[in-house]
Amino acid sequence: MIGNAGSIIVSRFYQLIARRQIQVCFAVASDGERRYVDLLTISALALRKIYGAAKLTILTDDQSLPIIAPLLAHHDLAKNIRSVGAFPGGMGARSRFAKTQARQFMEGDFLYLDADAIPVAAFDQLFRDRTVSVCAAIDRSPEAPAGCGLPSWASSAFERLGWSHPLPFYLNSGVVFWRDTPIARQLGNAWHENWLQFFRSSNDFADQPAFNHSLSSLGISPGVMHDRYNARVGLSPEFTDGASIYHFYASDSKLPGHAALEELLIAFRKGDPLDVSLIDAALARSHASRHASHSLPRQIDTLPL
Repeated sequence: MIGNAGSIIVSRFYQLIARRQIQVCFAVASDGERRYVDLLTISALALRKIYGAAKLTILTDDQSLPIIAPLLAHHDLAKNIRSVGAFPGGMGARSRFAKTQARQFMEGDFLYLDADAIPVAAFDQLFRDRTVSVCAAIDRSPEAPAGCGLPSWASSAFERLGWSHPLPFYLNSGVVFWRDTPIARQLGNAWHENWLQFFRSSNDFADQPAFNHSLSSLGISPGVMHDRYNARVGLSPEFTDGASIYHFYASDSKLPGHAALEELLIAFRKGDPLDVSLIDAALARSHASRHASHSLPRQIDTLPL
């Protein structure tokens, strides 16, 4: 029978094993603009504070690599970057070209994070659940903050491409946990091919419609991640409560919490230390100044997380 001291040792052992297995992937592109590279750097530094031994991979394209690498070198991150190949177009399209190939270029289980998704607390519980091959949170967009189905623009895209809808769920692809399983790799291949079809038919580089269509067309039942691992703090300050990963929508300046992200970038470029309490304070100021906050229903856990 294991006593209290033995239980503590066993618990710490498994915590150490979990930490060693943490692997996180980002994708980013740049034409010289450093905004998303800086956001990714903030997220990577935040990750290091939580999991110092985590394995980090940054995917990009051939054109962006020589631009991004020197910026990442300032924080000892250049060794973690690799290109997935060349792709024509702007940096938005090139970043999705890299992102939708993440499963193909990575080995092992990993958590994918958009550059504007910042870890603020432990999330290794995601790595412990073995029941699903892929896991993501219900999408909460500015148009549908409660996560009620496809946004109208996505519905139009599905109709244009002949993709079946409505879907039983519409997941956000900014934070995705991937197992290294055959079905997950099949999904990764389908996502990239469907994204290419979507982009070439519309010149819209959004990757989320193709992600959800790929899940549906392959008949995959994903795990539905709790909001704490994809906390859309730009939509509402309520999401900070108990959150492990803050997800800002960096491309949408109309969100009430957007000013907090700009404040975070200014502080980072000044060399100020990263502090969750300072991020929370910035979010509170941002939401208060906009006099806007969505009251969102709390999600019921669908995984033992």
